[in-house]
Amino acid sequence: MSVTIKFVFNDEIRAVSVADSSNFDQILKIASELFHTSLEGASLRYRDADGDLISVSSDLEVKEAFKQQARVSGSRGAIKFAVVPKAQSQTQQQQPQHPCWRRCGGNSGPQGHPFFRFIHALQQQQQQQQQQQQQQDDDDEEEEEETTQVVHPATCDGCQNRIVGIRFTCDDCDDFDYCEKCFSVNQTSQSHPVTHSFTQIDKPEWRHWMQAKLAAIHRAQQQQQQQQPHQHQHQQPQQARHKEERFQT
Repeated sequence: MSVTIKFVFNDEIRAVSVADSSNFDQILKIASELFHTSLEGASLRYRDADGDLISVSSDLEVKEAFKQQARVSGSRGAIKFAVVPKAQSQTQQQQPQHPCWRRCGGNSGPQGHPFFRFIHALQQQQQQQQQQQQQQDDDDEEEEEETTQVVHPATCDGCQNRIVGIRFTCDDCDDFDYCEKCFSVNQTSQSHPVTHSFTQIDKPEWRHWMQAKLAAIHRAQQQQQQQQPHQHQHQQPQQARHKEERFQT
């Protein structure tokens, strides 16, 4: 009695009739001749009446497959064997099986199951988006640092404008500052004494602000002290004239 077998290998299907007494090695040899390739160490798979994907690699399993085929489709039906090469068979055995592997053709793992492939592609896309977003954030921070100008609590003694950017303060004067542009001009014109040294201040600090305020208060006190003797000397002649006028009267 013969049995019709449909072999599926690399998207190619071939059908042949064999004796129902054929063993596993004979069936695998027939498949090798049909597809003109060596299938040593390969296994076979078929779907039983319950829809489960059954692996076949022994004579006993071949006989059971023939019985399942006769029970389902009778003597006229054909049994379909999927030929699984040795390397692919070992790889799939090592991979964890997904619960729905029966409905999805027995493929398992991230390389075989469509769901795993979709999740893997989605994770890669998310990682790329995160990397792009991180790169964009880094570029924005660098651009913001470049474009943001620091405003110092000081006025440039060259152009008389509020110092924005880099501040150069004189180490020898009580309160003398240059902006970056005026400092560059002073290097050429030397309008400020050449012997004086300057300190570059990139960002304003409280100690610099306090020094500037104390220096301004000190200058105001000095100016006030200088004006007081002149006012006192001016008041004395006026008082003398008033006394003389009262005496004459």
